[in-house]
Amino acid sequence: AILLQLADVTIEDSIFLQNTGSSMGGVPSWGGAIYAVDSEPTISLSVFAKNRAQGAGGAGGAIATMEGSFATVSGCAFIENPSVILTCNA
Repeated sequence: AILLQLADVTIEDSIFLQNTGSSMGGVPSWGGAIYAVDSEPTISLSVFAKNRAQGAGGAGGAIATMEGSFATVSGCAFIENPSVILTCNA
């Protein structure tokens, strides 16, 4: 749903439903709903439901943070967001 690169954003009162991280050429996907690279998102009062990171090694069914990213998460609901490993810094 959202790719953040070099972005410090606030996400509030949002619903992320049935998003899938993209994978290309057999490379695993990262972050079904939010994938942050070198970013510091603040996420509050939001719902993450049935998002997924696909492929073997996919990470962060709901949120994946990579390469210097840190997510501040509060008051959120996480429901059925599968992945092989979770990389959320929440």
